[in-house]
Formats: sequence, C-alpha cells, structure tokens
Amino acid sequence: MSVSIYQRKNKNYTSVWMKIYENGKTKYKNTGIRFYDGDAKGEKIAMKNANILAVEIQNEINKGKFDFRKHAKRIFSDVAKEFIENHTNKKTIESYCERLAILGKAFELKTCLDEFSLSLLDEICLAIEKMDLFLSSKRALFGLLKSVLNYSFRKEYINVFPFPKFKFTGDARDVDFLTPNELDELIEKFKTIPLPPRQWEVLRCFLFGCFCALRKSDLFTLKYSEIYRKGDFFYLKKKMQKTKNFVDIPLAEKSLQFIDVDRIGTNEKIFELRVRSGDNSSLVEISRKLDFKHLHFHMARHTTATLLARNTKNIILVSSMLGHTNTNTTQRYIDMVSSDLEDAVNKI
Repeated sequence: MSVSIYQRKNKNYTSVWMKIYENGKTKYKNTGIRFYDGDAKGEKIAMKNANILAVEIQNEINKGKFDFRKHAKRIFSDVAKEFIENHTNKKTIESYCERLAILGKAFELKTCLDEFSLSLLDEICLAIEKMDLFLSSKRALFGLLKSVLNYSFRKEYINVFPFPKFKFTGDARDVDFLTPNELDELIEKFKTIPLPPRQWEVLRCFLFGCFCALRKSDLFTLKYSEIYRKGDFFYLKKKMQKTKNFVDIPLAEKSLQFIDVDRIGTNEKIFELRVRSGDNSSLVEISRKLDFKHLHFHMARHTTATLLARNTKNIILVSSMLGHTNTNTTQRYIDMVSSDLEDAVNKI
C-alpha cells in the first residue's frame, strides 16, 4: 500500500495526515482534515473523508497520474468560487463576485479552511466594521463568508463549522439614515434637478418612504385607497408584506407633496414601480447625479425611525410606527439616540 493514514495530536484537536510512498520517496501530507477532542462523531467523519482521499490518491498513483500539488489544503478563495459557480442567476453571481473582491481587503483569501477560528473571525469582523460601507453591505460581506464556510461544512471540506452562533450585528450607531438637513437638501434637489422619468419616480417613492417608514415592498404596492382622512390628518393603513400585520400611520404634512392628494380613495397605485433587484442601483445612480450621499431604499425606513426616536425617545411609539412585533428590534434606534447624546455631552 503506497498510502497510509495517521493522526497527529495538537493542543485542542487532532489533525489527519497521510504518508505517501511514491517512486522510492516518502512524502507527508496534512489533509486539512481535523476533529476536536471528545468529538466522536467528528472523528468518524474525519477518518471517513481521509480514507476516501487515500483511495483517490492510491488510484492516481496506480495510473501514474498522481499530482501532489492537486491535493494541497483547500483554500477559501477556491471554495468560494466553487460555491458561487453553483448559482445560475447572473445577477447573484456578479453580486457574490463583487463581495468576494471586497472581502479580500478584510483577510487573505488564500487562507486555508482549517485555519478559520473564532479569533480569526473576530479579526475579519473588525476589518469589515472599519470599511466605509453601509451596515447592510457589511452584513452582506459577513453573510458571504458564513455561506462559503457553511458550504464547506456541508461538502465535508471541514469537519467543524467554526462559528455556528456568531452573528455580525455592527455598531448601534452604524444605521444608515438622513438627518433633517440632509432630507431637506435632498427634497430641494428633487424639485430643482431634472431626472429621467423612472429615476424621478424612484426618488419620489424613496422620499415618501422617509416619512412613513414602509419597506420597499410595501411602498411599491401602495394604493391611494389605503390612505384616508381622519380629522386634520391623513392616515395610511397598510398590511405589511413581511410581518402580515396592519399599520395605521399618520402622514406628516411634508409627505403629501410626493403624492396626488386628489386621487386619495381611488384604487390606483401611488408609484408606478415594481420590485426588482436593481432599484438600489437606481438610487446609487441618482446619488451620483445629485452629488449626494449614497442612498438605498431601507435608508428611508431608518430615517423615519431615527428622527422619530430623536423627537419622542418613546420606544413604543417608534415600534408602532415601524410595525415591529418585538420592541427589542426597535431598541437600536433608541440606543443610537443615547449614543448621540453622549457624544454631544463630551463635546461641551
């Protein structure tokens, strides 16, 4: 037998190695397969994978086609490309490739899979947090990292998922929103700078969303029949697609400039838009044309929540406006207001 398997004991885990005898030479290879102390199931899977690899190498030796470099440790970038190529949607593939390139700024993509640990994950998260990106973009990067490692675990390239309970949350004050001055500036640009029809409609929808806290999916399906008058106020009553709960939202007077008040009560759609993946790209293009900070649709919801939290500091009111089923979800806006107050006090 030209290939034999043996184990090397480390501090907290055991790695599986191979002793390969070929053409009178002996080579030792770390398979990249490991299992942790006391993990009987992990050891069983590890030895099974090592035996499969040994048979594959033995067959190649018998055929005279063995290439030692082919069986080097699996590295993150190769597995990430394999994971991405399993998708068929062109937009998804392009998005993943862009994220992978940005991830390369957070850590070395040539890192071997068996080198991932909680300490390395902490370093990667810290590097991602320091990037000049929206919080949603940072979470997307972390999501790709976890997806690739989860894929590696399912394919049994690694035997232990390094961080099953680790969650990237970001800083509470790292919420993307518009300040009152920025919102006024954007409204003024909307009124004075001409835009192509669809971009104009997208921005009108976004600005209305800054006053009602609806998600993009709810804004795009909103009808004039879902707005009604109660006393001196107009209200919006909408069943939210995500939670299936109804929200009854009073509309600020400023929001009425973005709709046709005369059509309230009709069954017509307020915005001639349909949900698609490129809508945030449209907002990015609008931002460039208007020489404004980068926008994305969920920023409109964050803007309503943050400004309402600053004005009321009442978590129940903010939670009701957003349609949250749990006030813990709303707490980050209150925390951010507290953080702003702490920063302001420190500057006195």
